[in-house]
Amino acid sequence: MKMAKASQADIEMAMELANALEALSSRWGATMPQKIAEAALGVTAFCIDDPEHCRRVCEYLINLGRSASLFRVVMGMAVVLDPRNELLDPDADTLEAHPRIRAALSAIEPLPEGYAKASAAVATEAAVLIERARRAGVVLTIETEPRQPLAMGNYDVVVQTREARKGGAA
Repeated sequence: MKMAKASQADIEMAMELANALEALSSRWGATMPQKIAEAALGVTAFCIDDPEHCRRVCEYLINLGRSASLFRVVMGMAVVLDPRNELLDPDADTLEAHPRIRAALSAIEPLPEGYAKASAAVATEAAVLIERARRAGVVLTIETEPRQPLAMGNYDVVVQTREARKGGAA
């Protein structure tokens, strides 16, 4: 499953919102979120029965919600946690790579020293992978896509697969 990635502004807003909600709902005494307390010149306690406090908090939360997308942060995490995506270990209580990812990474052998030897080893492994894909009826493409700003080394390596056409060359 794919979803738009949360921006840095989205994440910062989500962190600020979480911090504000923690302050407002603290068991040890509700306090004003830091940004409101700073603007209120020293008012740090929050009283739910004070209409002015409630107005300030509502205004702050509404403006914060408009500043970025909390939805992208929450849904992005839901996508990462979705067991069908096999990104994270479904049995772990912490964020850990899925066992299939860990196994694949541990199976990678270190490359030999030096560009020529490493390049030859990678080309050999690529040829084996291409042959495996061909036998499975899959066309494999590996290419680079430039990122912005255009600059040397500012690119992503992208792997794509598609079903091979029947009766033709893969």
